[in-house]
Amino acid sequence: MQLCSSEMAVRFVLLLLLATQSLCSSGLQELNTQAWGLPVDSHKKALSKLLPNKKASVGLHSANDAARNEGGCSWDNYMSQCGVSLSATAEHFSQSDSGYAQLIAQFATCEALGTADVCNADDNCLWDSEHLRCGFAQIDVGHEDSPCVAEAPAMTGVYIYSQICTALKDNSTCVANSKCTWDEVCDADDWLFLYKFTHKDFNEVISYKSLLYIDQFTKEFDPSKAVFTYEDILDWDPVSTDCPEDSPSLTCDFADAIYKSELPVVIYCNIKYSQFFQFPSCLQDPLCNFDYSSLTCSASEKIAVEAVIHGLEILNPSIEQEADREIMKTILDCAKFEGPSDCTGSCMWFESEGGSCGIGDVMWMSKVAELGEGTDDPVCMYISTLANSGCVDIEDSEECLDNTNCVVQIYDECTPSTDYLIADVLTDEAIAATYSELQEQCSAYDTADTCEAASDSSES
Repeated sequence: MQLCSSEMAVRFVLLLLLATQSLCSSGLQELNTQAWGLPVDSHKKALSKLLPNKKASVGLHSANDAARNEGGCSWDNYMSQCGVSLSATAEHFSQSDSGYAQLIAQFATCEALGTADVCNADDNCLWDSEHLRCGFAQIDVGHEDSPCVAEAPAMTGVYIYSQICTALKDNSTCVANSKCTWDEVCDADDWLFLYKFTHKDFNEVISYKSLLYIDQFTKEFDPSKAVFTYEDILDWDPVSTDCPEDSPSLTCDFADAIYKSELPVVIYCNIKYSQFFQFPSCLQDPLCNFDYSSLTCSASEKIAVEAVIHGLEILNPSIEQEADREIMKTILDCAKFEGPSDCTGSCMWFESEGGSCGIGDVMWMSKVAELGEGTDDPVCMYISTLANSGCVDIEDSEECLDNTNCVVQIYDECTPSTDYLIADVLTDEAIAATYSELQEQCSAYDTADTCEAASDSSES
């Protein structure tokens, strides 16, 4: 996940559709209060830098040609050899006493289904229409008591549902799933997993509070007075406003924290540089940034990031499970570093979108996997395998393809291949011993035709 990196599975795309209001105040100028809403794009960027990119596709791994056959053997065009097909591998693993082998069998079962109709007919599988492959995502089903599920429900939940939600390609099917949210694409509703309120809840609260905060400002400040200075606005300490009835209190706490931290700077920039010809001065002010879409001066992205960090820090104690809380705290601590030289330790520097400090998938996956240390819990073993694959923190697609364990996946994320997962299961000597018999049978066929014929005869 990047709640954290630019990888995981973890872009946590968080919507902040902040309402704007149009008010006028008497005085030397008309106040452009319509520009006082907290800029949507700046907050999306701020949040995407803080929360793990959840797109490291769970189970939607790129398969070689062998994976598409459903018989016992399948010809691998790349390796020019006959090997055990995914369907046969899945059957073999599912009959094992190993819970981990049984979990990986579900990945192989789904990936062997080569068409959308066949894939969608299996409730356990998920069709990736962008890459035309079938995958498996719900690693928690049947493993609800796993420590990596029960003790890290937010991190693991977002990781799972980012795949489920991403497969939903239109608004209506997306919002029909209560754990998804729509913002040009469908994604997991991160806040629901972390804080138990939804993006919809927040949008309603931020809209409700917008007018209240603006009303507060207009009652306290009059720019027409001789004693007024723009710097006075920066000293303004807004008072928390009323919370809409039936809205989750945490939603209001978050909205208040962001408004109180950022709104004084938004209004300062907008009023001080209210004329279009003043935009060069706006750009020179370290607190401000010129918004070319609205042709107004507003708070800089740095101010927006600081406001979001402040808001999330207020919410952090409300996260129920310690592992989730600790991971989010690390994310927020890393986000405060502005350059790669400071972004060290548990932090990782990402060059995308101008550069930002966050945590990589390896960090959160390792932290979650530790919950199952010393056990043979399948989910924890799977997450540990991902963390140790050497794939999940690779940002460059060419570097990913150069690693034989990895494939470039949805949204150009790097993730372990299905072959890697299968090879990991086969480190179990008992499973490997019986599996080798299947390999020997298939390797005896040295052409694609004989391999396919053997596969057909095994199905019959």
